[in-house]
Amino acid sequence: MSYDLPYRTSRTYGLPVWGPLLALAGLLLMGTPAAGTESAKRVTTIALVDKPWGFTFNGTGYKVQADGVKPDGRRYFFATNPVTLVSISITLEAVSEQATAEGCRLHLDRVARTPFAKLSQGITRSEVRNLTIIEYVIPEAGGQRIDQWNLIACTGHDRVYADVHLSKLRFQPGDESLLRTVLDHIHITSGIAPTSLELFQAGSAPYLHGDYRQAIPHYERALATERENPSLSPRLRRILIENLGTAYNQTHNPAGARATFEYGLVQDPTYAPFHYHLACIYADLGDPVNALRSLQAAFRYKTGQPADASLPDPRYERAFRLLMNDPDFARSIESLFTTRS
Repeated sequence: MSYDLPYRTSRTYGLPVWGPLLALAGLLLMGTPAAGTESAKRVTTIALVDKPWGFTFNGTGYKVQADGVKPDGRRYFFATNPVTLVSISITLEAVSEQATAEGCRLHLDRVARTPFAKLSQGITRSEVRNLTIIEYVIPEAGGQRIDQWNLIACTGHDRVYADVHLSKLRFQPGDESLLRTVLDHIHITSGIAPTSLELFQAGSAPYLHGDYRQAIPHYERALATERENPSLSPRLRRILIENLGTAYNQTHNPAGARATFEYGLVQDPTYAPFHYHLACIYADLGDPVNALRSLQAAFRYKTGQPADASLPDPRYERAFRLLMNDPDFARSIESLFTTRS
């Protein structure tokens, strides 16, 4: 199973997008080790950031493969246990109507019609507590014997559907109890407060689809949480600030964008892209003095920046197009290149 993480920054100065998009795929949602190298916490929580509750389970012995928000906004967690060969995925999806048992049955009917489920030797259905469940065994895949037992449970709570998928390779009679024991240790827990990382994850899903207005509230909460209780890596904090500033800029809020990047410079005064962002904002506001001052700072700190912090050429940047008509401003921009050559 693969999972592309919704973390990339598109540095947008005006409407065009500058440079390649930074996609941090294959990482555990930033600030964590590479996929599959981090052990799940003893009690792992999976929740939507706008809900005061979530699912918890005992993650002892599991290796996390994916943990975050899919581009369509669904909360997703996937982990494997290399000793028991049990895998677990939990997906939470918010819906506009009340989540119901009938909705779960329809969902599992669709799962039963998938190609992998059709490879099984039969599907059994049951209901345990408030869970609707289907179970089946896939004997082989790709010409190899795998004997993979699958248990998929669905439940609805507070306009949210939860899909819990447990599977075990090399299934033998009696292993059903192992999967049901894992299922019995998954509970709904209330009083959950999202971390800055989880809020950042939630904002990045709409951000990647260009829905900047929906991303802003999550990013604002992420930054506010981070200011009170810093926990993000420096790299992730930079991307959060860049994405929030860009979202403000894309929604015609230059004051919000300026305040965001100025805050970024208080925390990270030599990070060249923050200076460049400010230069573009000043240019859009018709302030050539501050635009040039910020550009000079950006190029002064350009050397030694991370590979993903390269600066575009301001001579061809839309934000500076009108200012470049001023010969003095144009000469000052040219000097940024001639003095460094």
